[in-house]
Amino acid sequence: MAKDLCLLTIGVDEAGRGPILGDLVIGLVVLDKEKEKILSEYGVRDSKELTPVRRKSLVKHIIDNSLIIATGYIPPLTVDKHRLNKLVASNMSHLINMVLTILDKVVTSKCNVEIYVDEVKGFEQVIKRSIGKYANLDIVLKMEQGADKKYVVVSAASIIAKFYRDENLYSAKKLYGEFGSGYPTDKRTRDWIRDYYSTYREPPPIVRRSWNTLLALAPQWYRDLKKGRSILDYLGGRG
Repeated sequence: MAKDLCLLTIGVDEAGRGPILGDLVIGLVVLDKEKEKILSEYGVRDSKELTPVRRKSLVKHIIDNSLIIATGYIPPLTVDKHRLNKLVASNMSHLINMVLTILDKVVTSKCNVEIYVDEVKGFEQVIKRSIGKYANLDIVLKMEQGADKKYVVVSAASIIAKFYRDENLYSAKKLYGEFGSGYPTDKRTRDWIRDYYSTYREPPPIVRRSWNTLLALAPQWYRDLKKGRSILDYLGGRG
């Protein structure tokens, strides 16, 4: 393995910033530079441009052609408690450094590593400063808006993140019923929240309680956990 590690690319992206249901998932893919063309020929591109069936078929090709694949899961409760961009950047940094530590141990000579990250606004320098010093790795990190469309390694990371988030949602539907995509604009998601709210005082753990959508659909579920309060606290308590 070590002989092949001369020029590597790492792509990092996330899936699930906007939904009111489910984890936020970060995907990371490490490729030998020569493998990028192969994945491009298979049709790897931004996950948002692909159907679930197509993403699933591409995951196998990504796994087969990658040196390392890693994912990070941020549950709804954690999403609720932190500023989103800061949370995403922190978890990306952790995942990147974990993978770089592994690479630094397996290479036997200097290796050039190019890291491409889909934009987390205001946090490029934060992530750059978080990257550790590694004896065998010369590292360059670039964060760009639309990197998931521009760089095949980031497209691959976006597919990994989206695929495994969808797998988690599929499992959740077995427990909680059909709730659609999990996005606030999805009628099935909104109807599911209303129906569940009419029966249960507390939401299941897949619900992000700090999303303003709940103020209209399920006000007693809402919590501003960054401050530790709900809208009902401002109205004099829960009914």
